[in-house]
Amino acid sequence: MHWGDMVIESKIFRLIIKGAFWTSIALAILILLMISNFFFKIIFLDYRFDDGELHPPIEVSISNGYLTNIDIDPKRD
Repeated sequence: MHWGDMVIESKIFRLIIKGAFWTSIALAILILLMISNFFFKIIFLDYRFDDGELHPPIEVSISNGYLTNIDIDPKRD
């Protein structure tokens, strides 16, 4: 029996392969959750994505019959 066959048939090699497989699946799920969270904020929570930054929605209030925008982020235009 050659040393290559001994490595492939060893339990530690199988454990390393299984660990790499499940780690890659966990990372893929994490990336999908991050992407879905981004789209959820843009589509349902009305966030704006300007200049590479995610801005929260502008709160609108009615004061004396006029619509007034209350800007949460002072850096935003």
